[in-house]
Amino acid sequence: MKSLIYLFISLLIPFIVFSQTEEYRRESVLKKGIINKTFTFGKWDEKGNDELNLTYLGIIKSKTTSYKVMTSLWIWGSGRATSRILFYDINNNYIGEYYLTMSYELPKNISNNKLNFSLNDDCKGKTEVSFEKGIPKHLVLNCNKSNYLASSFEKN
Repeated sequence: MKSLIYLFISLLIPFIVFSQTEEYRRESVLKKGIINKTFTFGKWDEKGNDELNLTYLGIIKSKTTSYKVMTSLWIWGSGRATSRILFYDINNNYIGEYYLTMSYELPKNISNNKLNFSLNDDCKGKTEVSFEKGIPKHLVLNCNKSNYLASSFEKN
């Protein structure tokens, strides 16, 4: 029983430490406020080291409020990746996120107050998502004139 408890704790501690470290790293990127610059923390390798890429995209405004937007790409384990679009208020308080299954679904930039996506080579054209009415409950992207649900917004 003790060995099972030790195993559980040894698996849980790295997750907790990474979560706290990631939060601090997100905060530091937001404070720098450099638009479209990717900050890389760590270097992924097959030995188990992970890598976190954070890119601050800037501010998107709705009719009633403004949001700071950042992308997160965490590469871990055997080369798996976790991709997110993170939203903060003007005071850098976390609001929520879209969790994406594919890293190529991350937006490239903000222009004309819209998130711009350049999806993989199979998708022609570009996709823009407006936030004029606030953060959409569902992130719907377009690939070859067909819409697909990329993610649902998860609040803090």
